[in-house]
Amino acid sequence: MWITDLARTRDNGDVAGDCCGGTLMDRSLDTYRLHYTTVSSPDATTPETGDNSTGWADIGTVTYAGAAAPFFTPYLRHRFDLSTAGGPIFASGIRIKVGSGNTDIDEIEINTFTTPPPAPPLVITPATGFSIAWDGNDGQFFDPAAGAAAPPNRAQASAGSTPFGSSELGVVLNIPFHRFININDGLYGNAHSWISANGVGGNSDPDPFIGINFNNSISITNIAWSRDNGDTTESGCGGGTCTDRVLGTYTLQYTLVLTAGASTPETDDPSTGWASIGTVQYRNATSAEFTPYLRHRFDLANGGLPIDASAVRIKVSDGAIDLDEIEVNTPATVPGAHLRATASGADIIISWNGGGGLEWATSPKGPWTCLPDAASPYIVTGTPGPMRFYRARD
Repeated sequence: MWITDLARTRDNGDVAGDCCGGTLMDRSLDTYRLHYTTVSSPDATTPETGDNSTGWADIGTVTYAGAAAPFFTPYLRHRFDLSTAGGPIFASGIRIKVGSGNTDIDEIEINTFTTPPPAPPLVITPATGFSIAWDGNDGQFFDPAAGAAAPPNRAQASAGSTPFGSSELGVVLNIPFHRFININDGLYGNAHSWISANGVGGNSDPDPFIGINFNNSISITNIAWSRDNGDTTESGCGGGTCTDRVLGTYTLQYTLVLTAGASTPETDDPSTGWASIGTVQYRNATSAEFTPYLRHRFDLANGGLPIDASAVRIKVSDGAIDLDEIEVNTPATVPGAHLRATASGADIIISWNGGGGLEWATSPKGPWTCLPDAASPYIVTGTPGPMRFYRARD
């Protein structure tokens, strides 16, 4: 038969009658090697020959190295499209070899109907040799006060850095905001942001970007930016936090040229001009885990080490995108645990972030009892019993 896709799972349901009393989240991290063959009636005795006409041959490997919330939960069902030379694979049998004898596989599915997964809200594509990782910060520095301040960081003007860019809407409109100087003034809010000259439908800036020159060579470990992370009293967005002008692709670049600025060329060599670290794409605004207009901090590395740079810049795919504040080398902050409960039939699914555990009590005042094996998401079956309260702990 022709094979177009394969799916497998550790435990994708049956929480009420399962032998272990709930969804099983262990025994899933492993390397899975996919094989196929075209021999007649293949079975356990069919040899691994590397030639599908005589035995088992490789399709490839899939490694589950760990959870990557909110985009990948290893113990749940995952479907993989398969092809050879752009077309389906013809096979009389398939098999999965596992690296660990403790690995548990619940169900193997072949040629299921395609159900496209929801588009991830965030897509990160590092350049070769670099790494970019969102640290889970979803606006932890939010502050609704007028003139809300950003955390101290190396990009601020008070630290000796100088902003530059391709164009500024503030100059076009002859207004004091949406200019270069707002990108590192240490203040959040719409009146402290930058937009290119294309921000009101213009097309005078074909390659919009904003950057920071540190006036020295520094080692960069992280970068953060936002659309509007506070100052809800400002005008311009209906008197509240601005949530527009955020979706698009942000290209992160760096250079070692000490005099870097708007005229520095893009050479892909940091010693002579701008070189790319990678791209971060904000795709949609519907995810509960990722709020695109808030501040997000990304850890950066080059070959596992900090990136030495005299300047950084962010190129935007849409000239109407608004950047509030660029921050470099802010202290790492671990988001606090946040608990969410949703109904699923008679059951309750409890999920939380922050990496901590789950506790329960019969009263909101305690005493609290730790659930040592609980991991997010945790399913509470609909079995009648005394009222319980749950809380996540850091």
